[in-house]
Amino acid sequence: MAAEPTLRDEVMHLIRRGWWQHLFFGIQEPTFKEVTCEVLATIELPKLIPERDYLKRGIRFQAFEDKLDTSLSQIESYLGFDDVEVGQRDEIGLCDLPPHVNRQAFWESISRGGKTYKPRETPATLLYPQKFRVIHAILASTVTGRAEVGAKVSTTDLLCLYCMVHDRKPCMGSIIASLFHRQSTNHIQALYSGPYITRLLRGMDYGDQFRNMEVSSSFLPLTILPSMNTGLGARLQREADRAAAGGGGQQVDDDADDDDHDDDDDDVEMEAAAHEAPYDAPPYGTDFPDSWAGMHAHQDAVYRQLSAEQHERFDQMRFEQQDFYREMREDQTLHYSQLQSQYTRIDERLTSMESSWSSFFDDYPPPPPPEF
Repeated sequence: MAAEPTLRDEVMHLIRRGWWQHLFFGIQEPTFKEVTCEVLATIELPKLIPERDYLKRGIRFQAFEDKLDTSLSQIESYLGFDDVEVGQRDEIGLCDLPPHVNRQAFWESISRGGKTYKPRETPATLLYPQKFRVIHAILASTVTGRAEVGAKVSTTDLLCLYCMVHDRKPCMGSIIASLFHRQSTNHIQALYSGPYITRLLRGMDYGDQFRNMEVSSSFLPLTILPSMNTGLGARLQREADRAAAGGGGQQVDDDADDDDHDDDDDDVEMEAAAHEAPYDAPPYGTDFPDSWAGMHAHQDAVYRQLSAEQHERFDQMRFEQQDFYREMREDQTLHYSQLQSQYTRIDERLTSMESSWSSFFDDYPPPPPPEF
């Protein structure tokens, strides 16, 4: 008799289908801090791109002091999502739910409680079965991540879940471009963009430019094992075990209120765990242990097998990541101070101009009205 699929099996089945396999596990590139910051600082993304313009329009940015322009379809080709030559694509992925799909109906099919879906307001704690909670956590910590609403379900999250469930191709170019744009405005987990930016520039024939650049990190865009080892993953597994033991879905609902208070901690734990993946570890997800405790032991065993030199490189990259975020915060503070200084100077000039005009009218009063 075949064993019942575990939560891990259900999650891996969905994220290893179609283009998601390549997105999470196929783009293994180092991050170069200088060019990553250059791209994120100069990127321009149109707010609205009609589907008919998908093949022609896209994003503009600067890399290696060159101004570049690429369409969303070209982004997919450069990143290697398929073998279609750049500029030869004649079809598009889903930029939104298909017209025949009712958003509320689909939301109810992957959630519990019958609540009305409200973009960026509906909490991820309503997602059910548990595999959708884990997948949303993976998405929110990588390609759709938003620090301020990490525990909410956005329309992009819903589109990704729909495409996974129904094995449809999304518009990956739009998803990646939106990721770059979000990180350019509020610097959320900027290192997650690094591998995608590196692969994009290699596809645009800038590979030789990386030869003399310093590598900031060599982490994958997603390391699935640490993400599923967080408190969120462990709690979801306990809920699944209780349901399998005869409690059904009711016990899951009993814990819903507690989950609401723990989601912020889960997001922090997930982000920290993703930065602590062992350097040069084998591809996670290919040989998972059968239990959550075994997964922790497996991770520790892999780390112990690394050489002393690899340990040193891993620790060094972790420190470099911390320096990277600190420098970004310092840059933001400096930029804000410069803006404040500019606004102060503008106010002073306006005050001076008002004073000058006032003194001018004092020296030259208006003529008296004519007498009739």
